[in-house]
Amino acid sequence: MGQGSGLRLPAIVLLGAVLLLGACETRSISNSGYAGPGGGRGNPFYHGELTEFDLLGIDVSRSASDEDIVRELDKRQKVGVHRGGTMMVIQSGALIPDDAMVKQLDRYFAVMPFTGIPLVHRDEPLYHTATLGPSPVVTDERITNYARALRLAAAKSGADVIFCYWGLIESAVEREPTKAVSWVPFIGAAVPDEAQLMRIRLKVAVIDVRTGQWSMFVPDAYVDSALSASLTRASSDQHQVELLKQQAYKSAVEAFVEKYAG
Repeated sequence: MGQGSGLRLPAIVLLGAVLLLGACETRSISNSGYAGPGGGRGNPFYHGELTEFDLLGIDVSRSASDEDIVRELDKRQKVGVHRGGTMMVIQSGALIPDDAMVKQLDRYFAVMPFTGIPLVHRDEPLYHTATLGPSPVVTDERITNYARALRLAAAKSGADVIFCYWGLIESAVEREPTKAVSWVPFIGAAVPDEAQLMRIRLKVAVIDVRTGQWSMFVPDAYVDSALSASLTRASSDQHQVELLKQQAYKSAVEAFVEKYAG
């Protein structure tokens, strides 16, 4: 009896570790569909994220001198936009920004939505994944010219600033040990047995169209927990996503108005 218990304990510990690791997930706000059983295939337009390199026109193949750095510091001006002003809005990885973000920004500014789909698909070997978007080493001329072309497009729309945001949705699942046992599959599938803890983190870049000067900030992260059964797993997940997006977008816009809007 003692030997049996001793043999089972490591297996139980290992199983718990596997379940914990397998229950963790990270996805982009631009590809936030439910990927579990009964879920869809994701966003067909999603091809990865824009990067700060794309957006700001940072050419890492060109060396920067101390004189270049001092010159940029000397001409530094505060980035901002007046309430009622016009902004180009980009959601990294998305064809158009989420409606919830556009509605929040519309309360204060004239919004010009613009695509956030990268010119180069992020599954190409040139890129590697990092927190809140990939950070590539890029020498492709299309990428180094993208930032200036983007500012030109924004200028033609009359936009004062470019507002670009990234977002990560992180979730972890806790199996419920107290789930009621049922020998009828349909009834068993209706009994809540998983608690999903989810949070959303955003990062926002603000670029002055005229000068190219920029600023960046991270709004508060929001967390939600929801209990679900296998029959309602997908709908519960997407309800959490939408709830957190609304909270995070509202917080991001309020923080932006406080920091950057005159």
